[in-house]
Amino acid sequence: MTRFHALLAGSALAALLASTGRHAEEAETPRTIAPGEIVVTGGKAARTLQHTPTSIAVTTPEKITRETLLSIQDVYARTANLSDTYGSAGFTIRGITNSGVGGGGQADTASVYIDGAPIPRQALYGGPTDLWDAQQVEVLRGPQSTIQGLNALAGGIVITTRDPSLDRWTGDARVLWTDRNDRTFSAALGGPLIADELGLRLSAERRANRGVIRNVTRGGYDDAMESLNLRGKLKWTPSALPGVEAVASYNRVRREGAVSANMPAPTGPITMTTAPPPLTSPIAAGWPATSPCSG
Repeated sequence: MTRFHALLAGSALAALLASTGRHAEEAETPRTIAPGEIVVTGGKAARTLQHTPTSIAVTTPEKITRETLLSIQDVYARTANLSDTYGSAGFTIRGITNSGVGGGGQADTASVYIDGAPIPRQALYGGPTDLWDAQQVEVLRGPQSTIQGLNALAGGIVITTRDPSLDRWTGDARVLWTDRNDRTFSAALGGPLIADELGLRLSAERRANRGVIRNVTRGGYDDAMESLNLRGKLKWTPSALPGVEAVASYNRVRREGAVSANMPAPTGPITMTTAPPPLTSPIAAGWPATSPCSG
C-alpha cells in the first residue's frame, strides 16, 4: 500500500512539473500583437486592451484627431466615471477627487502621468496636459498604487506622447481658428539621428485665446489666455544591446492669463486688502447735517 501511494505521488509530481514547464514556456513566448489592436502600457507592461484586467478607458489617436481633443479636460468630459472639478483644477474617478478624501491631509488619491512622469496637482490646469502630439490617453479606474505608486488610490491617467521614428523623418502641423478668436498653431517633426538606433522628435504648440468675458469698465477680456508648450523626446535602441530601449522626454510650458484658482477655505477672519472708496455723503464731507424736522 505504501508503494502504491508513492507511485501515485510520483505521478502527480511529474504531471505538475510538466504543466508548470508548459505554462512557463507559454509565458516566455511573447504574444504577437495584431495590427489595429489597442495596446495598454499604463500597467507597466504592453498588453492588449482585451487582456488587461484593470477597468480602463483608452482614448486612441484616431479619437483625438476625429473629435479634436485639445486638452485633458476634453478627455474628462468624454470618459465614463470621470469628470473634472470646479474650475478644471482637478478631476474625480468614480466620485473620488484627486486631491484627497479626508480633511486631515492633502495627499493626492489620483495622479496624471506623462511619459511615466507624474504631474503635480497644481499643474493639471495650464500645465503640460495638452494633447497635441499625444499618442494615447489611458484612464485606469480603481486602485493603482502597486504599479503607479502612492498617489493612485482612486486611479490614474496615463498620457503617452508619440515616439520618434527610427527609420524616416515625419512631420505634422495644425492650425485652429475659431469665431471667438481662439488661435492655435501646432507643429511636430521627428526622425532618426542614427538609423534604426537613435531618434528625436520635437513638438510645439502656441495658443492665443481672446476670451469671452468682456470687461466693459477696464476694456479687454478678463479670461484672455496665451500659452506655449514645447516638448523634446529621444528614443535610443542600441544595436549592441538587443531588447534595450531608452526614452527620455523634456517638456516646458508657459501660460499667461485664464488661470484657475483653487483657494482653501478660510480658517480665520477675512481681511480686505483693498481700501473702501471714500464716502461722499454731506456728513463725510464735513457739511452740516440738516433734518426736515429741524427748526
